[in-house]
Amino acid sequence: MTAQPKNPVYIGPAGWNYQDWRGIVYPPRRPRGFQELRYLTDFFNLVEINSSFYKIPALDSVANWLEHIRDKKNFQFSLKLFQQFTHGDYPPQKEQISHFQAILERLHQEARLAALLIQFPWRFKNTAENQAALFKLLNIFADFPRAVEFRHDSWMTEETLDRLRRSDVAFVNIDEPPHQHSLPSSSIVTANFAYLRLHGRNAAMWFNEESTAAQRYNYLYNETEMMSILDNIKKIREKTIPLLIIFNNHYRGQAVVNALQMMAHLGDRPLIPATLIDHYPQLASIGRSKTDEQLSLF
Repeated sequence: MTAQPKNPVYIGPAGWNYQDWRGIVYPPRRPRGFQELRYLTDFFNLVEINSSFYKIPALDSVANWLEHIRDKKNFQFSLKLFQQFTHGDYPPQKEQISHFQAILERLHQEARLAALLIQFPWRFKNTAENQAALFKLLNIFADFPRAVEFRHDSWMTEETLDRLRRSDVAFVNIDEPPHQHSLPSSSIVTANFAYLRLHGRNAAMWFNEESTAAQRYNYLYNETEMMSILDNIKKIREKTIPLLIIFNNHYRGQAVVNALQMMAHLGDRPLIPATLIDHYPQLASIGRSKTDEQLSLF
């Protein structure tokens, strides 16, 4: 991770390959050779790779991602751990461990790895057995910057936080719809960097088993909610460490909207896709528009 400035903020969306972003985040008419990831690097300095949660990416894919960001000096990736490590009913295979370590090493060697995101489900509660499993997993990836996201509030204990501090593992502060044993908003710092993930607050769809991912993450934070989130960000930044901020309310580009708005609240005047302003005109007053004619050549 880059050392300049002392407490940089890296901000961006979770993922980039969404059909419902076409014509909203991305231009409706794409020039030849258009690459979605490369396009996003004109607006953000961080993207969370979440496709790796569903399938371990090939090293060739990682090489392509690195090539797309080659000229973006300060751009970083956060990489979400494959689901078999955190959500599976049986331990990952040795080959899966080795493959994922190789991916992390490639990103780390290129100074592009902001963090390995290790996200557990709500059912993963704070028990002696799960504590042992957690720190065994963290040890497997001890050579890399690690961030752990819990979904059950039983993990919000001083004992857990102290163990994360001793292991230099970041506790992921999250924002999600309130529900039974959900984690409250927080500004906890347990490592030499901090992590904040914002999932939206669509409570009606969050635990509806029939909900699609699009429905679950269909949410746009309003100004009052954004200011509350900003308060937590300010508390974290008092620690003078790098901060990763990821918006995961991705449906129809809402994560991109809120990420750009947060950049403006943090004192930036962001560059904004012109197509996005067409759909969210409130963005016109906070930044500079980038038209289709200004698209980078790929």
